[in-house]
Order: sequence, then C-alpha cells, then structure tokens
Amino acid sequence: MNPQDDPEERIRQLEQMRAGSGAVELGATQPLPPSQLPPPVYADPYAAPYGVPYPPQPHKRVPVGLIFGVMAVAVVAVFGVVGAIVWNMSTQTTAGVAGGGGLLDPVQAPPEMPEVDFPAIEPMLPGNDSVVTAPPGGRLSVAGVDGIKTVECDDSEINVSGVNNTVTITGHCASVIVSGVENQVTLDSADAITVSGFDNGVIYHFGEPEINVSSRNSVAQG
Repeated sequence: MNPQDDPEERIRQLEQMRAGSGAVELGATQPLPPSQLPPPVYADPYAAPYGVPYPPQPHKRVPVGLIFGVMAVAVVAVFGVVGAIVWNMSTQTTAGVAGGGGLLDPVQAPPEMPEVDFPAIEPMLPGNDSVVTAPPGGRLSVAGVDGIKTVECDDSEINVSGVNNTVTITGHCASVIVSGVENQVTLDSADAITVSGFDNGVIYHFGEPEINVSSRNSVAQG
C-alpha cells in the first residue's frame, strides 16, 4: 500500500509539516526565499503614457533688454534725486539773498594800495647841458643818447641810463644806479653805487660808498 494513499499517514505528514514550518496546502508552491526574489521594476516618473517621453523643458534666462531697462530706470532715479537736491539748495540760497539773510559773507573792502613813489624822468637830448634838481629823499631818472646833464642831489636816488651820456651829480645821494652803454657819471658822494651794462664809468669824490659793479664797468674815487 502506497503511503500517499494511507489517510493516517497523510495526516501524520501534515501534522509534522505544521509543527515544523507551518501549514502548507497540498499542491501549493513553496514561497521563494528573499534572496531569490527578482529585483523590483521602478517606472520612470517622467515617462509619458504609451512610451512617449516628454520633451526637455528649456532653461529660462533673464532677457537682456530687461536688465538694461532696470539699469536705465536706476540711473534716471539717481539723476532725479541729485537734481532735486541741487534745486532745493539753489532755492534756499536765492531766498536768503532776497530776504537779506546771513547766508553770504559780508563784502569786505579791498585793502588800500600803498603809495608808490614813481621816479621823475628827465630826458637828455643830444648836447643839452642843463641843470635839474632831484626831489629831496625822492627818486630821479635821467636817460637819453649823447646828452649832458647836471643833477643837484639831496639824499635822493639817481638812476642814469641810455647811451653815451655825461652826467654830473652834486651834493650827497642816497644811491646812484647806472646802466646802459658808455655812460660817464661823476658825483660828489653817495651811500651806494651800483653799475651794470657795458663800458660805463663812475667817479666819486668823497666818502666810502657801498659799491656793486659788474664786468666791463668801472667805479673809482677821484
């Protein structure tokens, strides 16, 4: 007798199987262990139905015109603020001037110019032998070409210039200044004698003046 056909033997097998690993129906397929299960299949969330993929979405970029438009608006706003400030300041200044306010400094009178003592000029004409008196403590200039002049000095400053002039200075001078070319000056006395130019000669009679003479000129006592 086949054990499969014995009911008691079949019952004992079922009880053993239930006591060991749980009840399993006859003819049922044994479950596969976890290591033998097939891997799960995940569907593409971005796949379109019926197997048609969606087209890729383009990246959105900020338009260049919008950027320049924002910059232009900002520049206009800045100039508007600056213009308002300038207009406000000019309005306040005009109101202060019209109303006699103290926004402006009082106008100060210009300083007085010192008086300038311009020297008197005595021209020397060729062959003009004349006598002129210098202002006391003042200044006198004599100039010309081939002239002859006599100057009376009273602590004055005498300036001789020109070409080939002959000048005689009497009295005491504060200073005698000679320039030009080939002038001959004779004087009594002076505190200072200055000679420049070319081939000028000065002769003084008395005293010990302070002498300043350049080359090609001469100063001597005689």
